[in-house]
Amino acid sequence: MISTERTELPKVERLEFGREVPTEYRSLIADIRFIDMRTPYSTYIDLGNKERFSRDDLSVHQDSDIVRMLRGELTEYGTALRDAISGRVFLDFGCGSYDQSILPRLVAEAHGASRYIGVDKYHPGMLEQSGNTDVVEDVIQQGVYQFPDRMGPRLNSKKGDFSLTWTQDDILGFVSKIKQANGLFVFISGIEPDSGSASTEYVAALKKEIIRLAKPGDGLFFSHHSVLFDPSDAGYTQVMRRYEDEDSQRLYIKE
Repeated sequence: MISTERTELPKVERLEFGREVPTEYRSLIADIRFIDMRTPYSTYIDLGNKERFSRDDLSVHQDSDIVRMLRGELTEYGTALRDAISGRVFLDFGCGSYDQSILPRLVAEAHGASRYIGVDKYHPGMLEQSGNTDVVEDVIQQGVYQFPDRMGPRLNSKKGDFSLTWTQDDILGFVSKIKQANGLFVFISGIEPDSGSASTEYVAALKKEIIRLAKPGDGLFFSHHSVLFDPSDAGYTQVMRRYEDEDSQRLYIKE
């Protein structure tokens, strides 16, 4: 059952919010434009599982069956993915609406993440469903997500002890509101900024914020066409790269 919350800054296990978005980021957040991805690239990720698994399984299997499949015999890549996710908050940047971000949240659950948080500023209907009337009014007036001191609207769900949250917010705005974190796995999929100086500066700021929060052992995953930056100059080691093309999936671990 999905419930709603007000927009006060939450205290989330392993995450401490309350940091104000730096002033220099606000124009970047207002100006950034992303290419519209109708189908999230996360539906195409290699899950590192020796049992054959395709996106068609999403429509013919229950979530619990898919989680069981994901926990099955893993490839070397799948084992590295599991180890990077286990015990950490799984941040899904560019998740789409909550009914689109199916595979990432099931991967997070199957591999023992402490919780799942999906972030995207293009959630269709999120404003109305959240019941956050003050946020709705601000968005209508501003036309962009510019909330330096509070969060955007959120939907929460729970599967047993596993908590899931979808929040409608700019990803740079969201991550820069986190004061500190203790265990993160950052999953970036389906995010492709339009070219230009605004996107270059935006991506540089996003990299800076992710690095600020990273602790040894934390994971950073890029899916197809979403390899936004190279973190190897910030203490990350590339553990796995699937396929040889430039936009291949990549998994990095913070040393």
